[in-house]
Amino acid sequence: DAILQAAGVRNAVAERGRQGWAWVDLEALALDPPDLFVIGFFDKRERLVDNWSPSRHAFLQDALASHPTVNLASREVACPAWFVVDAIEAIAGARSALK
Repeated sequence: DAILQAAGVRNAVAERGRQGWAWVDLEALALDPPDLFVIGFFDKRERLVDNWSPSRHAFLQDALASHPTVNLASREVACPAWFVVDAIEAIAGARSALK
């Protein structure tokens, strides 16, 4: 949430009462799609993805393909180090491009 706030975007997950990198219900995304997706931890191909993960659903795949998306490397969100600035800059840049 702090990364998203620093980048100047609203956090739909936090607005729904969740903390951290929580899943967002696909129904909620369909009813109120964001202008920008910020996703993380999708950069490790060797990591097994749960068959029930929303990231495998065709709706989310289509939404990610048709909306601006910032894909953060896991190192940018896993611990609060200097490279968090890279994540903030990437999100803020994508936000600026929307205007």
